[in-house]
Amino acid sequence: MATLKWLNSLLTAVRPLLETLYFLAAIALVPIAIKGLEQLKIAKETARTNAQREAFKLAAEECRNFALHVVPLVEALDNLVQNLKLTSFGNTKFRISKGEISEHNFSVDRLKIEFPKCGHDLIAFLNALEAFSIFFASRIADETVAYRETGETFLKIAAKYMPGIYLLRALKSGRFESTVELYELWDARMQSENLLRSKESINTALESLKKEPLRPIGTE
Repeated sequence: MATLKWLNSLLTAVRPLLETLYFLAAIALVPIAIKGLEQLKIAKETARTNAQREAFKLAAEECRNFALHVVPLVEALDNLVQNLKLTSFGNTKFRISKGEISEHNFSVDRLKIEFPKCGHDLIAFLNALEAFSIFFASRIADETVAYRETGETFLKIAAKYMPGIYLLRALKSGRFESTVELYELWDARMQSENLLRSKESINTALESLKKEPLRPIGTE
């Protein structure tokens, strides 16, 4: 019992000291914790910068592939369509919403007749376009870089041959999801940009036409 009382007395005596040491140790750890958080933040920022750099690099590479592979294929397809006088791939009108093609003016019956005449070249082109699109639709490469370099051409050729994608989807022979997704994104962006340019042009014209009203004599 005497020993137990002595231990209790000792613990009671040293407790304030232990609590003080614990408090001081916690304070001493604060700078270390702050430094650790700073290092973690730097590491995250470095990783983000590196990922962005790689996304830019891959986008540039795919833009080059677009010029080297997609453009020659669509040029060959254009020539074939023209020589065979195929009418399914011109003056196309359609709407894409959430990856689905609707409100189109495609003649499915004509497509079924003309597709065998150009199917090989059409599929080769669509496969190349899909291979290009998948990097951007999946967000592996920076699509804003590709949009600046290839957006207008991509939208033009994808729109022209969208009836082919529509038919292949109907036949369950391929959906070309990335091509359609990228088209939907870039088409909306281009329409928005065109509207903004029109708005700016209208505002500029309105400003130039503004004239102060002529006040009656004596009221100025």
